[in-house]
Amino acid sequence: MFCLAGLPGSSPSKSKVRFTSCQSTGSSQADQNVNILAFQQLPLEKGKGGVRLVLDNPAAAKTTLDGQRVDYTEAEVAQIKLSNRAGELARAASRLGEAGININYCYSGTEPGTNATFVIFGVAEVGKAVKVFEQAAAARPTT
Repeated sequence: MFCLAGLPGSSPSKSKVRFTSCQSTGSSQADQNVNILAFQQLPLEKGKGGVRLVLDNPAAAKTTLDGQRVDYTEAEVAQIKLSNRAGELARAASRLGEAGININYCYSGTEPGTNATFVIFGVAEVGKAVKVFEQAAAARPTT
């Protein structure tokens, strides 16, 4: 399984995620100049595993996967950029919990150039999660 999402912006947002069967596509993605920004490996059923990726060029990745006839589906995830401060992930997760949103999975990566950390949250209520993060960002004091 592959999970492909586009490069996150600086504010909370939705990303499209594509899930596919696990195949050897790494060198093909490199050939298309697609960079991995975040990565998560997970077990699936006995003897099988999956990978979730955030890529800087999901359109090129999709073209490669389509060319290899890899089946995939799409899902939305919530993404947020976090400050490099102790407790930021806990605060973000707590905000979702307070809003009654369960986190199905979570993984992080860094933006190229800035090395800013972003987190991908797999939740059932993506739109609600993005609003929670936007409200928190708006309430944060500027320095």
